[in-house]
Amino acid sequence: MRGNSEKFESGPKIVVYFLAVLASIVYLIYRIGFTMPFELRPVDIIVGLVVLILEIVESFEYIVHFFNVLRFKKVSPKTPNYKGEYPDVDVFIATLNEDEDVLRGTLRACAAMKYPKPKKCIFIYATMANAKN
Repeated sequence: MRGNSEKFESGPKIVVYFLAVLASIVYLIYRIGFTMPFELRPVDIIVGLVVLILEIVESFEYIVHFFNVLRFKKVSPKTPNYKGEYPDVDVFIATLNEDEDVLRGTLRACAAMKYPKPKKCIFIYATMANAKN
């Protein structure tokens, strides 16, 4: 048992997903019944069947994806509670022609991380490439 993470989502999201899956099933029925080129050349029939098979596989993947999205509720990650010494952490910031404000915001966010200062090291690799090569 995984606890509360196994509960299904509920509410309007499940209705939208159900309608999307229903529309996909209706499309496949229409596709099989009305758009297959059985009266054309054998090559057209083979290509039509290959495309139909691909669409059926895609629809199956689509339904599996929706099932997996609905299956688990979002759980906020919890900060680990270290009972001893924190591990060392290195933060690498690689930039190329970044705007000064963006870089300043990134540096402020890294500096404000809640982590013991002696265990945190921030590295900056900044490159200003010339636009005229």
